[in-house]
This record gives sequence, C-alpha cells and structure tokens, in this order.
Amino acid sequence: MYGLSVRRYRADNGRFMDKTWKDDCNTIWQALTFCRVGAHHQNGIAKKRIWDLCKGVRTSLLHAMQQWSEIVSLNLWPFALKNKCEIANTIKLKNGVSAEETFAKVNHKVKLNHYHPFGCPVFVLEALLQSGIGKIPKWDP
Repeated sequence: MYGLSVRRYRADNGRFMDKTWKDDCNTIWQALTFCRVGAHHQNGIAKKRIWDLCKGVRTSLLHAMQQWSEIVSLNLWPFALKNKCEIANTIKLKNGVSAEETFAKVNHKVKLNHYHPFGCPVFVLEALLQSGIGKIPKWDP
C-alpha cells in the first residue's frame, strides 16, 4: 500500500508453522522467527495497542447500543473495530504526527469532518429535496 516491503516476521507457532507459509517466506527472502509457547510478553507494544483498541471499541459500541438500542447490536463489533482503528491510525498524536504517517513516512492532512462517533445515525435527503426544487409532500413522513 505504501511501497514498503516486509523483511521479517515474528510469529507464534500456529498457522505460521505451515510448510506452505514457511516455503513462501523463503522464496521471497523474508525471515521468519517464532516466539516460544506461552511467550505472550514478547510484543508489549502490539499487546498495548490491541488492548487500547478493544477498550475503545467496547466503550463506543456500548454507548451506541444505549443510544440506539433497536438498531445497534454486538453484531456490529467488526465495524466498530474498523472505525476505531482508522481513527487511531490517522489522528495526529501529541508530537503532531499520526501512526500512519510514522509507518509510511508520508505527511497527510486529516479531514476531521470525516470522522463521527460510532453508531451515530446519519440521514440523507432525497434527491428532489436536496436540489431545492421539491417540497416535502403534505401526507408523507
């Protein structure tokens, strides 16, 4: 996406132990190392990021469910996570640089009006009303 190439992977012993995966890594000269079993402490930065995202998603999803209970349910968890992750990656931090800018080594202008609280209802006018030509019919909601 940003013209970056992966040089090495640090993985657990799960699916990354498959022969096909290991052979593919060797073919394209990518190093592959494994954590030992139960070594969950080996990537504290990633673990903290996942913890923060999950906490934020839980908060925003519970709030949305409270505000709009007939529409919002736990089934929207993946969409809430995607929303929270995008915000976390693009909003500038205290140092004035976003996580996305740090990773990709590019600068971009954040359009804050593109971001809304998760579960916020959005309404769109009908084309006829939006053009200013039509009127709301007397007996239509």
